[in-house]
Amino acid sequence: MYFKYGDYKHADNSVAMAAFRQQPIRSSRGRRMLSRYTMECSGDLKVADGLTTPIQVQNDLNAKMADMEAAYSIDYQDAGFFRDNGTVTQHFFQNDAAANMTGNMVDYFAWMPGDGEQYAQIRSFRFSISCEFLDAYNNITDYTDTISKIGTAGPIREWVTMPNGVVLPRQVTVNSVQRFLHRGSATALATYPIPPSPLASGANYLEHLTQITYRSPKKYGGFARWAEYTTTWAYVYEFDTNQSIFPLLL
Repeated sequence: MYFKYGDYKHADNSVAMAAFRQQPIRSSRGRRMLSRYTMECSGDLKVADGLTTPIQVQNDLNAKMADMEAAYSIDYQDAGFFRDNGTVTQHFFQNDAAANMTGNMVDYFAWMPGDGEQYAQIRSFRFSISCEFLDAYNNITDYTDTISKIGTAGPIREWVTMPNGVVLPRQVTVNSVQRFLHRGSATALATYPIPPSPLASGANYLEHLTQITYRSPKKYGGFARWAEYTTTWAYVYEFDTNQSIFPLLL
């Protein structure tokens, strides 16, 4: 078995799995929307067979170290363990997989301290690679709906300053128009949510004041992976009697 990152292939049986983690990333509603996968590995870089002098060993290790550092200095490469016949194992991250939102990213690469063999025969290393995959649940991840009630449809009064300087209230009308402002937003991972239908109709629904807004999604990784599409809505209702309207639950 061997490990490969991009075009860089480690020597057979020179890399071991130190840890493999799957951590859910949840929306504000507590729903699992992404899963972050992390693969930590460690291993030893060994000198070629047949080298006898210290300078030969050092030159060989230096060249191999430079190649490895260059390989792990870039992101967005396929990464994982392969069987001896060249087929991938369960521990393999495909960088361009449709559900891979971030692409494969190198969290760190490090040369490890060790005993006297370090730089004499081997050079120990450790690295971590992670990525975030879209979860099977990809519906509404965030939602809010609000109703603002303005007025009671009761009389309108105003304050009037009399000639003697006294300020008195005066009723202008017996009734008034009660207004509702209905606003909300919804976010989904894969597509723009459809706004809810207005809660009033006919003359009570001021259709010409309706606002539907689509906000640009979030871009993930170093390539075009888009998610978290947000739709907002704003409706206006008016009534000639006192009404009660409450937010929509979802």
